[in-house]
Amino acid sequence: MKSLRKILVLALAMVLVISLCGCDLLSLNEEKDLTSTVASIGGVNYTKKDFLTFYNVVCAVSEAGGQSVPTDTEALATYKSDLLKQFATYKAMAAYIEENGIVSEHEHTAEEEADDYITSMKKNMGEEAYDELIARYGFDEESFTAALTDYMGLSIASETYYSDATDHSDLFEGVDAFSVDGTKIGQKEFYYYAVNMLFYNYLQSYSFPQSVDEMKSSFKNFKDTYYSYYYSIYNYGLSQGIELTDEEIEAGASTFDLIRDYMGEDLLNSYYRQFFLSDEDVTEARTQMGRVMAMYDKVSAQIEESFEPTDDEIRTYFESNPAAFEGTVSAYHILTEDEARAKELEKESKLTAEGFMKMYAKYSASTNTDETILEAADLGAFTFAKMVPEFSTPVFEMEVGEVKGMIPTQFGYHLVYVYDRTEPLTLENDYEAVKAKYIAANKSQYVYEKTEEITSSAKVTDGSFDLMPDELAWQMLEKKYSIKLNDKVAVR
Repeated sequence: MKSLRKILVLALAMVLVISLCGCDLLSLNEEKDLTSTVASIGGVNYTKKDFLTFYNVVCAVSEAGGQSVPTDTEALATYKSDLLKQFATYKAMAAYIEENGIVSEHEHTAEEEADDYITSMKKNMGEEAYDELIARYGFDEESFTAALTDYMGLSIASETYYSDATDHSDLFEGVDAFSVDGTKIGQKEFYYYAVNMLFYNYLQSYSFPQSVDEMKSSFKNFKDTYYSYYYSIYNYGLSQGIELTDEEIEAGASTFDLIRDYMGEDLLNSYYRQFFLSDEDVTEARTQMGRVMAMYDKVSAQIEESFEPTDDEIRTYFESNPAAFEGTVSAYHILTEDEARAKELEKESKLTAEGFMKMYAKYSASTNTDETILEAADLGAFTFAKMVPEFSTPVFEMEVGEVKGMIPTQFGYHLVYVYDRTEPLTLENDYEAVKAKYIAANKSQYVYEKTEEITSSAKVTDGSFDLMPDELAWQMLEKKYSIKLNDKVAVR
């Protein structure tokens, strides 16, 4: 009764649709619908029946693997549309493989793969559940075996198309990632850069794009923030007649070598293959990236060398940063919390540099077991204000090479050896030293500002930088085989 009620509801719905849309649907019958063309590939027409066989196999295999097939009307329509494109892609790849005489390196035939998979399905699901599953998608044992064999054949053709055995140079013909001031950056070159940046980011944050949208967003960031920036500097360097040596280019090309060392050559190469990059493509892209990075370094160095601050800038910096020009003392110390022990240390050192360093070597060693020694350390260079006054006051009065003991502070008793000192700088007597400090503190900002002036005027024109490999393959196959899809027929 429930089935009858459903049929009646559907019948009423069809009446409403027909009354609204006219009589065209009256002439549509299942047999005619199944013979309608849903895809045309290289002059070969594929019917809805051909597609539904593919679709039903994919659904059965998906369910057997624990993946659900959409039931929502809109989601199911999208699912079917996506599978139609996959069907067309597989068929076009198979045609490409056959047309170019490419031999598959797959170790099993499609028949063997299908038999193995069916055996696995029966074992995992049980034969009764297996029979119910294939029956639900309109198959018996014989028809499912035939359909799965065809599907495996298409999968093997796809695998072969993506393999090293296939020359993918035709994918990249007329395809540029983007251009900077008219200089075109090829898709292969940008793929190489982007793949390495993906792994570089992974090593920094242990995160990797989890979807196509995230991958495209990463590619846009690589193009906008980094590579187009470097390329504008590269073009500027060329316009200035700057030349690069082979050694400089190789140094620039080695930028990503640490990634290969860390991730492993096999993993990196496998990812290059997913982006259709051959060994020759990688070598060529690596060299060009080396030119770009080497030019960036060389232009930056030349800008840095041209940095010449004014007298007013130097004076303002000097007056605003008094701590940067204070004198410093460099010293070792041995610290104890016991006054009597401090006197013993002072006596042991004989207040000589040689005596102190002999003690320092003993008490700073990892094997020291004297618990009365709180610390034996090199304090390095420090200003007066960096230490507590009761320490700095006597130490800053010491001469280089002098040893002084019994310096009490809140931390204990110090035995100190001064091994170096610098005198305070004045603008009048130490102008060049003050200038050098200014340049060291400000050169990075200067280089940044000058490179920004160069890059801000560059004109970047987007190409196909965010095309994923499967999209690139589809673009070429669609054009080569004049692929036409009829979604409406396939989905209804």
